[in-house]
Amino acid sequence: MVGTFSLTNPVLLVRDPRLVDKIMATDFSHFVDRGLASDAQASPIDLGLVTMTGASWKAARQKLSPVFSSGKLKTMFEQVSLTAQAIIGYIEKAGGAEMNVKEITSMYSTDVTASCFFGLDVGATLGADNEFRRQALRAFDMTYPQFLKFLLTLNLPSWIGRRLGGSLTPPDLAAYFGDIIAHAIKARKENDIRRSDILQLLLDIREKGTVEPTRSATAVDPDDEYLAMGGNRENKESSEFNDDSVAAHAYTFLTAGLDTSTLALCFCIMQLSLHQDVQEKARDEVRKVLGSKSWPTYLDLKAMSYLENCILETMRLYPAVAILFRQCTKDYTFEDGVTLKAGDSLVLPILGIHTDPNYFDDPMKYRPERHSESKFQRGTFFPFGDGPRICIGNFVASTIIFYKLPIK
Repeated sequence: MVGTFSLTNPVLLVRDPRLVDKIMATDFSHFVDRGLASDAQASPIDLGLVTMTGASWKAARQKLSPVFSSGKLKTMFEQVSLTAQAIIGYIEKAGGAEMNVKEITSMYSTDVTASCFFGLDVGATLGADNEFRRQALRAFDMTYPQFLKFLLTLNLPSWIGRRLGGSLTPPDLAAYFGDIIAHAIKARKENDIRRSDILQLLLDIREKGTVEPTRSATAVDPDDEYLAMGGNRENKESSEFNDDSVAAHAYTFLTAGLDTSTLALCFCIMQLSLHQDVQEKARDEVRKVLGSKSWPTYLDLKAMSYLENCILETMRLYPAVAILFRQCTKDYTFEDGVTLKAGDSLVLPILGIHTDPNYFDDPMKYRPERHSESKFQRGTFFPFGDGPRICIGNFVASTIIFYKLPIK
């Protein structure tokens, strides 16, 4: 553990895997929040799971978990498949001309997230100037004033954040996506439309208070185990779902999934191009699983274990975020006597631990085999976080990434 400062705010950096596991999982009740609180009055669209705190976060998480079950994902799988086929058609139409891989993966990720999350066919594959994609990418284009606001919001009292404007999302961007979601909700209500997408499941929660997982009571898919982290104990805190909260969660899922899947695909394709032996082994597995089929099914993807290892190894070397923020929510004393008070901040260096030679042999080498050779020590591999606050959409994101790779 190392003590440091972020501006005037003392921060504890923790890189011991045992302590990391305690913070994220075993003693999670002391570290519930991320310390990224947002002002719902200033910008309702910011109040998604990432910024929610305490009992309100837990109540919302419990309601939203069934939305991301493997059963629900299977109902959206056709949309992922059709988008992947469209992007392959776009590549083939180029006739072998040089193409920007990040542009291609961004188009794919935009179309998939727009379809699976909002139920929209935005046609990003029709060109890089697509308006929906252009606006979505603005969410990740942090200007210097926005970065300064983020730094101050993270380190200074919340009342200062409200004076600064309260939101890290530009007002016109919040209005753009707020309008898109509002029009989608209105159209479904007026025309009695139901779609197999995440927006529909959020609307079901708003109307019914819950959404039932698509699975039997006796057979739990192992892919859904992470959704139950933190237990299912009764939570007295309620989580209101109105149009604002539906829009906030939909926007959060869009921004959380779009850039992360784009970059993971980019880096994975880069590593496969640099390691021809790995690429050939992955292609051989794809050919064996697909046989005479042109497009993989959901079960086909689950059978491609080596390709999955390629993605996992990519996420080890290039995690979506380099560090995780946590805030102590209840006084906590470590084994060596170091005590944190409620409100104190912590940082968990994902990239630093993922590339530490103490836990990974030759850590900078891209070697997918390591993910099937042995089980990693807890607290050493967590690209999506871990414990009750693990990324709720990690299975969806992995599938979106997974499907694009074995197409050709």
